Amino acid sequence: MASVSFLAMFITVLACGLPGDVQPLLALAGGLRDIGHTVRVATHQSWHKPVSEAGLEFSELPGDIRKVVTDRAFLTVMESGRRPDRMAIALWSAATDLAGRLPPTRPGLIRPLSQLGRTFDEALLAGVWSAARGSDALVFGSPLAFHGYYAARAHGIPSAAALTQPLDYAAATRQSVGRQAVWQMFRGSITNWQRRLGVPVAPLFGPFRHWRDIGFPVVYGLSSAVLRRPEHWTAHQHLTGYWFLDSTHGTALSPEVERFLAAGPPPVYVTFGSMPARDPKRLTDLVTAAAARTGDRVILDAGWGGLQAAAGDKTALCVEQLPLDLVLPRVRAVVHHGGVMVTAEGLRAGLPTVVVPSVLDQFDWGKRVAAAGAGPQAVPRRRLTAANLAAALAATRDERMVRTAAALGSRIRGERGIARAAAVLDDVFGG
Repeated sequence: MASVSFLAMFITVLACGLPGDVQPLLALAGGLRDIGHTVRVATHQSWHKPVSEAGLEFSELPGDIRKVVTDRAFLTVMESGRRPDRMAIALWSAATDLAGRLPPTRPGLIRPLSQLGRTFDEALLAGVWSAARGSDALVFGSPLAFHGYYAARAHGIPSAAALTQPLDYAAATRQSVGRQAVWQMFRGSITNWQRRLGVPVAPLFGPFRHWRDIGFPVVYGLSSAVLRRPEHWTAHQHLTGYWFLDSTHGTALSPEVERFLAAGPPPVYVTFGSMPARDPKRLTDLVTAAAARTGDRVILDAGWGGLQAAAGDKTALCVEQLPLDLVLPRVRAVVHHGGVMVTAEGLRAGLPTVVVPSVLDQFDWGKRVAAAGAGPQAVPRRRLTAANLAAALAATRDERMVRTAAALGSRIRGERGIARAAAVLDDVFGG
């Protein structure tokens, strides 16, 4: 049981982005509540119900991330894979597509897109500023790191970062270039906002040097069983363990799912989560064909990609977003896209894992799963076929892999990531 803070505070947690970005921060917010703090969560409207059910205050941030991810322009980027040349071409294609759908303003591509991005970001900044009002402290995740940090400074309150991506594991040059690219994307809207408030304007190259000089506090919702703490980290960087948002009390699997689980051997759970599919039927057919080759039954999470099991297929069940903490202990293996939190859930359940990455960090998580011995080599989405997915599924029956995954799951289940992170933040904010 977590110890109670001696100084109860009003803490706002900013959570923005995909489900894998928001869920761990909701879990962390619950941990802060459990030690006596009043917690407000600022996030998208789609999370209003789970925030309220958790006994947390809610503040709305603008934007519908699902519309962005399922847009055809995003599909173009997602299908480019990881190569920088392909990504650059895909980004240009996506930008051209988006610009073609904007109301005509003036000639050119960059200006209307830049204006569109700035308009949205200034609305987001307004939401962050409003959510932070009256708070004693602010906690933010990576999509809102700059917004949260400068909003906290403008309000004169302390802040800390709560991240689920191991940014410091990247090569120094790649990390520096990457974070500068992100900062410069937001800099215009942030500095305009600061000028309107009459507060000091952020430096040209962002807050990074200042963060390093002051030892800015960061908690990482990642497991030391999967990632070794870097030797160059300072005492202000904390690897606490994963932050799992588990099912609420009384949640249970549906009778349909229970009947399917009871009707045969443990199936394989397949989810591509928030990653869309241009041709959902083709992807579904590919997965079920691979399972047929290995003799596996499958539970298909429809997700944002729209997977659909064929009518009358007794070896496949299609569902809508089951609670992973309830269903994964009942299956024999998991296939997913490599998002950080679905990776964590599969590993916690002790399951051999097949990662099918599409973009960005998903490839890194695929490599880490394979390096840990908890799964075969990742199968990139661009090269996914029934044959190579079947080969990966067959590999998950290897006894050594099964034992390794089970042992890793046992270590992760023994961690108390939420309680540890909440205690660190409580100490940082003077609790």
